[in-house]
Amino acid sequence: MQLSCTNLLPHETFIFTRSSIKKADNSGKKIREKIAKVYLFFREHFGLNAEFNQPNISVEPVGNSLWSCKISGEGKHCTWNLRQDSVRLEEIALAYLRASLPSSNLIGEVGALSRAMPIILGIVFKRSLGEPNWLIGGNDLSQSIDMQSSKSEPATIQGSRVLSHAFYQVVKRSGEKHLMCISQLFWKIFLEGLNGGDFKTFACLTVTFARMNYPEISPAVLQRSWLEVGVLKPIPSQKPTPSH
Repeated sequence: MQLSCTNLLPHETFIFTRSSIKKADNSGKKIREKIAKVYLFFREHFGLNAEFNQPNISVEPVGNSLWSCKISGEGKHCTWNLRQDSVRLEEIALAYLRASLPSSNLIGEVGALSRAMPIILGIVFKRSLGEPNWLIGGNDLSQSIDMQSSKSEPATIQGSRVLSHAFYQVVKRSGEKHLMCISQLFWKIFLEGLNGGDFKTFACLTVTFARMNYPEISPAVLQRSWLEVGVLKPIPSQKPTPSH
């Protein structure tokens, strides 16, 4: 798949910390290599954790079922646990994104946005690997959902699914070749916090920013997608005032 709308950063140098348990060393090395690939992808395309200089990647076994993963550099670090049976690249990517963009203590629309971004960026990574579906971490972005859907899940989770599906709709209408540009548009607005955690403002900003800075993305497509999931509402037509 061709990725566009990206400024690549220079090749990164990694420091790998060997596992202290020899029998886990070979598996740990493979996980570290995968983490390095994941880190580079999100650093190059989204600037995530770009402040790490020559990042140190360590992987240690925890009990019989978990890996303790850590990326550190310049006095900062990102840590998470990974199930030893969750070693596919997209699973590592989603775990890394959730560790980098924590949302567990956030509620409401702010929490939903914070939950949605790892899913959106994670599916971009998965699609870059040539994977044909839109399923990641139990989330199917192609599944139809809107703001009026029955509340079968906590509001934060359901809201994140609405936002993720809106992203899917924009990509499907724009074409896969614009996947990276669309994700970078969503990421820019989220990262700069311009919307204040409000769905409607976030949606309106995607339209405004696309019109100003992203000629590859149609503002009309964005509007239609946000209307479809109910984040934006159609403006009622005004009836002409009868003349007397």
